[in-house]
Amino acid sequence: MGNLKASFLTAVLGLGVWALGAACAGFPTLREDPRIEAWKDQAAELRGLHFVKPVRFRWLDLDETREVIRSELEASYGEERDRYRDAYVALGTLPPGIDLVETLLALYEEQLLGLYSPRKRTMYVVGASSLARVGPIVVHEFVHALQHQHFGRTLTIALELRRNDDLVSAIGAALEGDASLTMLGVESGSSLRRDVPSAERIRASFREGLTHPRGVMARVPVLLRAGLVFPYAEGTLYAARRYTSGGNAALDQGLRNAPLSTAEFYFPGHDPPVEFLDLPQRQLAERLATRGCELGADNVAGVLTIDALFEHHAGAGEREDLMRAWRGDRFLQVSCGATWELVWLTRWSSTAAAGEFARQYREIASAIAQLAPLSGTPAVVLDGRSALVLTPGLIDQAGSVLAGTEVRSYEDFEAWLADACFPESPCPAGED
Repeated sequence: MGNLKASFLTAVLGLGVWALGAACAGFPTLREDPRIEAWKDQAAELRGLHFVKPVRFRWLDLDETREVIRSELEASYGEERDRYRDAYVALGTLPPGIDLVETLLALYEEQLLGLYSPRKRTMYVVGASSLARVGPIVVHEFVHALQHQHFGRTLTIALELRRNDDLVSAIGAALEGDASLTMLGVESGSSLRRDVPSAERIRASFREGLTHPRGVMARVPVLLRAGLVFPYAEGTLYAARRYTSGGNAALDQGLRNAPLSTAEFYFPGHDPPVEFLDLPQRQLAERLATRGCELGADNVAGVLTIDALFEHHAGAGEREDLMRAWRGDRFLQVSCGATWELVWLTRWSSTAAAGEFARQYREIASAIAQLAPLSGTPAVVLDGRSALVLTPGLIDQAGSVLAGTEVRSYEDFEAWLADACFPESPCPAGED
């Protein structure tokens, strides 16, 4: 979801390549199925990994599906889900008061074919035992289980990060692309193969579904649609390129040294350092306390969410050059009684790119203020490669935000890990 946690949950929930528009008929819950072990062996052989721990398997009937999805969503968002949502409302990408769990539940109910739960070490498959192409779907979910067992550190970081949805989305797409590409190796009568041309066809199909959504997809915000499609449309092509260049070993390395941002998927081969930001929240809280203000949640938008923001308010357009110039950002929602404030510091490749972002953002700023309960139309303050978005109640804090924000640049995921996952240090404890 744009990114949002749903972006990673999509990877774990695993729609499967043919999920868009698919419908599931009722069927009995099967406790044992002799095909399961064969599909498990096939997943291990195709992916070049072995199972080191048992994986529980369950067929889901339609009545069970809703509760399983709800459990996974609620575990992901936790008790902070309203603060988390409000940050995206302030940014201008979600409508006020939207219930993320219920909205995503409806979306996943319509789309879901399979699910692997790392929390329960259990995989679920939705669909009749005779459902066409059920084999690839089961293999897809077994690959997620293999990822959990062999790349647990990466998976845990994606599950437990709370303040960098852009990175979560990037990791999720790497995981989902791996599983989606591997399932193409299952003989199913499809013309798709584990190669770049097949991945490009898949991306085109998912992008078409994004451009012309149907059902629940057509009724959810642009950000949620984009986040749902991103891991499949871009992740599968990312995996195909790696697999073509180096086989399963290249896929392994892509999960150990995961992508640092969604920009890596949109602009392959263009991998400048990513800048991670830590806003001076303690100082802001102290200065704003006398105004009756309370800091809310902060997060990272990244290319995926910024593009969704502009599409939502300005429509589809050519923004590739601007998105390619993104280097990092962080936004923060602040509650001041009945009104909210927004702090959003963005970093760009040049002063010209920062200025272009400011120009385009100013064109949609009033529309954002009409959507969210902000104190007024956000303004943009330029400072070299930085473009700082502030609502009227915080414009007097521009200098202190620019001066007090800590910026660290990382070449890759492993460098970020070595720096203890700034600014969410220490890193979540993973397992390999």
